[in-house]
Amino acid sequence: MRDKLIIFFMSVISLFASIFVIFIIDTVAIIATHAYQGRLGSDTTAYILSFFDDPTFLNILIAIPLGSIFLALIYRN
Repeated sequence: MRDKLIIFFMSVISLFASIFVIFIIDTVAIIATHAYQGRLGSDTTAYILSFFDDPTFLNILIAIPLGSIFLALIYRN
């Protein structure tokens, strides 16, 4: 049973890591695109921060740990 929990939490951590890596790649791509177009500055920062204004993105980031805790409690019993 303990092995299942360890595997489950490792998969949740890897899911978080993949979301973080995708966000970093998107951020670098946005900065590179804006630098190439010559409009690097506050516009770029506002565009990157607009990801956090999206309620779907925030809901995904909140739902993943809550779901993992819920499933861990189910698997524990």
